[in-house]
Amino acid sequence: MPEQHFVILVGGPGLYNGSDPDHDKAWYNYIDPVMSAAKSRLLSRPEEHVHWYVYGTAYERRWKDDATEPSFFEKNIKDGRLQVTRYGHTRKVIAQGAIDYLDYIRKKVASYAKPGSSKMTVYTHWWTGSPRLSPAEGFWSALGKFPDRSISRVWFLGHAARDLWLALEHDSDDDAVSPTVGEIVSLPDITRYRALVSKFVFANAAMVAVQDSCKFYGCNTKGFAETWARTFKVRAEGADGKVNFNKSSLKDVEASAQYGWKKFQP
Repeated sequence: MPEQHFVILVGGPGLYNGSDPDHDKAWYNYIDPVMSAAKSRLLSRPEEHVHWYVYGTAYERRWKDDATEPSFFEKNIKDGRLQVTRYGHTRKVIAQGAIDYLDYIRKKVASYAKPGSSKMTVYTHWWTGSPRLSPAEGFWSALGKFPDRSISRVWFLGHAARDLWLALEHDSDDDAVSPTVGEIVSLPDITRYRALVSKFVFANAAMVAVQDSCKFYGCNTKGFAETWARTFKVRAEGADGKVNFNKSSLKDVEASAQYGWKKFQP
């Protein structure tokens, strides 16, 4: 059987903000659920090569911020705006033999691949080979480089609000806001790149019901999934309303969808 390609896009956290109780209290929210699936061999199939596109810039920014050693004040005064455990996360990563969050992710993914296999690959700066491409544009470009009828499924994990966000920012009032335009994989881009339908193994396949779905794990991804299914002629799933990433498994994330986890046929 020809090799197929399973693409996972993992967005990153914003910087820790003590005034925002709902977002990114830990750096690994979008890593742990999919790592758990990898550890359980749920991502491994003989015919699939798994490609992890992890938005490295967000994890580099978060590492730099988390790795700053807390002051005496932060260590000894309890305050809702201070989070000393962030520094503890960085010490734990180093104790496990990694130099930063990205190195930890690469090492973990390698450990979950079958011995001697190179079928799990991590890309952290996939857009930098083409200086004119933003990270979001680079993702579409990466999809376009796969052979025709070879992409079996696409997953996303990260922040989202109709569009897929590769990172998160906070405004001057400490409210969570969208990242820069280049860090947003927008819903309208799906139709802009409609020619990529030729890359999907199951596009227009007769046995739609037995296909694996493309899945978009993020808040309010229902519309994105619906447009993806219609445009690329594959099954797709997403959340209606908010989801909770403080969960141990992808099934739990699906179950947490505020108004339900929605499934779409092409």
